[in-house]
Amino acid sequence: MRKNKGYSLIELVVVISIMAVVGTGIISLAYSQGPWKSRRAATTVFNLLQQTRSEALAKSDAWVKLSYEDGECVLTSSFGKDRKLGKRIYISYATKSDGSDMVDLDGNPLVLTFSRGTGAFQTMKTAVSYDASGKVLYTEAGTDVYCRIIHVSGSKSGGKGYTITLHPVTGKFECEKD
Repeated sequence: MRKNKGYSLIELVVVISIMAVVGTGIISLAYSQGPWKSRRAATTVFNLLQQTRSEALAKSDAWVKLSYEDGECVLTSSFGKDRKLGKRIYISYATKSDGSDMVDLDGNPLVLTFSRGTGAFQTMKTAVSYDASGKVLYTEAGTDVYCRIIHVSGSKSGGKGYTITLHPVTGKFECEKD
């Protein structure tokens, strides 16, 4: 009787094939997480903008603030609780239609408000607070400065993601995949 001192070629091929299939599945799962999270974050921002516009048309002080807190993107609104988008979501915004002045949200919070009468965007704000009587106080970014683009992605380098285009005069906005 012969002693078995090693593996046959067939056994090695089977093991390598199984490892290749499992490895491919793990890699594809890792790469699929980014687009899913950025789509969910863009949808959340879009829906909150719609809700804020509706609130602004119904009452005067409705706003939404996009900022980073403890390394995580957070949406705060004048109504309801904060919405955390996650640590691997990156948002940037621009005041020019072509996006040439894109600014990272980290360290540059964005506050968006709508006009009660028309539903149009008001000039861009960078902070929101309240005085002792509860009145809303805004820090203006400047006169005639409007946010025109919000970009949401799962990569800090920008990468592919979702772009929300804002139309200041009408208060309309749309979201599209890059």
